[in-house]
Amino acid sequence: MADFLVAVLGVVPASFAESVTTHSTRLTEVDSFSENDRPMMIRIATAVRSQGINPHEYFAVLQSRSDGEVIVLLVHESHPSDDHQWRGDACGKCRVVSFDAKKNEVKYVHGIR
Repeated sequence: MADFLVAVLGVVPASFAESVTTHSTRLTEVDSFSENDRPMMIRIATAVRSQGINPHEYFAVLQSRSDGEVIVLLVHESHPSDDHQWRGDACGKCRVVSFDAKKNEVKYVHGIR
């Protein structure tokens, strides 16, 4: 949960910004995720699409797993990749997703700003 609060409060460690540019997978590239994570990513993409957001424009980064909750950061393709000290959401389009693994459902999708 601490990672989620960090993301919502707008303080994201440099290591996260770096990992987005080097280890990220587009949300719609479901086969690139582990077999266990694929159903979750499909549900997240569906939830994002239902909000009128194009899931293909996002990279998904699994931020944390704890007590049945998975926090996934969705980084928009327009987010500046050279800014490793960014705070908040420089592009205004990134999202934080909370997924309840016990219920197999998206709890919420929030903007970071």
